[in-house]
Amino acid sequence: MEQLVLGLPETEMPELNRLSPQQCSRLVRLLGVYGSSQHARAPQKIATAEALDVSWTVSSVAAEMLDTWPAGLHHMLERQSKLVAGQASSGRLSGVFGGLYRALYGAFKDPEFD
Repeated sequence: MEQLVLGLPETEMPELNRLSPQQCSRLVRLLGVYGSSQHARAPQKIATAEALDVSWTVSSVAAEMLDTWPAGLHHMLERQSKLVAGQASSGRLSGVFGGLYRALYGAFKDPEFD
């Protein structure tokens, strides 16, 4: 992210090369909050998001996913699916993945996210 903000041409995570710093920040927050088990209840409504321990967890979880992309995302989705296994989810995406699907495809309509 530092390289993006400084305008350097390449990042260590090529998935981020086409994104602006703001887009990257949005993506990191989304992946981090949905990937972290600490914020499972209401992932997008974190009251203390600016607190160091919270932001560290969110950014670390997202970094792990992005570092092994797309396997890291698949692992998170599998873990999410296993958490709801046995619960009545009616097989709907929202039942299996909570608000992640809607958040991902609703908030990231920019062509850079294609």
